[in-house]
Amino acid sequence: MRAAELLRHEGVRRYFRRRFTHLLVDEFQDTDPIQAEVMLLLTADNPTEQDWRACKPVPGSLFVVGDPKQSIYRFRRADIVTYNMVKQIIQKNRGELLTLTCNFRTVPAITDG
Repeated sequence: MRAAELLRHEGVRRYFRRRFTHLLVDEFQDTDPIQAEVMLLLTADNPTEQDWRACKPVPGSLFVVGDPKQSIYRFRRADIVTYNMVKQIIQKNRGELLTLTCNFRTVPAITDG
């Protein structure tokens, strides 16, 4: 919560935007609203925007990987609403949604048996 609060300050955000130009978030389906706020504030194109829901990520600065069907952290506020909200923000700002159609985790010996 304090990290999000700090990132609402323009000078702090400018410092971290210069230091970290790209952000990759894996297991995004387990992101809670405060974590979503941090990642959108860190990648925002406008360092003065205070509302993370209104932030527009700098093109190419944010990459998230997640599957909402695998969310297991509801006990710490991860939910489908946050997932979908951030997904919409990314897509609305020219972000691309890629869907994996192949399973790379299993081998035929397991699935055919």
